[in-house]
Amino acid sequence: RPPSRSDTRRSSRRLPPATEGNESTLGALADEAQRALRARPSLSIRNRLTVGFLLWFALSLGITVVSILLISRIQTKLQIVGAVDRFTFEIQQARRFEKNYFLYHTNLFDALEQARGAQAILARESASIAAVIGQASVDAMGVRVRRYEELLAQLQPLDPAADSAEIGRIEGELRVHGAEMVRVAEAPATRERRPVAPLHTMSHRIARD
Repeated sequence: RPPSRSDTRRSSRRLPPATEGNESTLGALADEAQRALRARPSLSIRNRLTVGFLLWFALSLGITVVSILLISRIQTKLQIVGAVDRFTFEIQQARRFEKNYFLYHTNLFDALEQARGAQAILARESASIAAVIGQASVDAMGVRVRRYEELLAQLQPLDPAADSAEIGRIEGELRVHGAEMVRVAEAPATRERRPVAPLHTMSHRIARD
């Protein structure tokens, strides 16, 4: 049968207590959530900016330190390569003048000057060159340069027409010392020059980023 008016009133009287209980439970949960949010530690805008600045500063400092180390390494390698290249150039020039002497009996004084220049460079840049080929090799090269200069000096009083046998002996020894000096000097210069380009590219990339 359809519900009577009295039944409807009794049903409506029974619903409010359950609804009020649900609302009170939801309100308690909401209050608890708000208290939890208020109790949660939070960073102010100033603190966030400070932390962000410190992170940016640390990153910039790290990039700067890496760039300085790379540039320092590049400069060291270029210094070594430059010293070896100057020494090699002096020896090659001396050998060119040496060949002119044996072919045309000219440029002996020029060969002597270049040999002395190579000896001076080796003495001045011995630390840089030793970092690549070792001190023992530098000492051995110094012995060869001095001997090379001595042999050139021995040619000065000789007459190419009358002393051909002695000149031939000196020529053979000069070739041995000259070739060995160039060989020992060119290898480390090539080895040290090879990584310079990648290091230079890396330093530019870090600075750009």
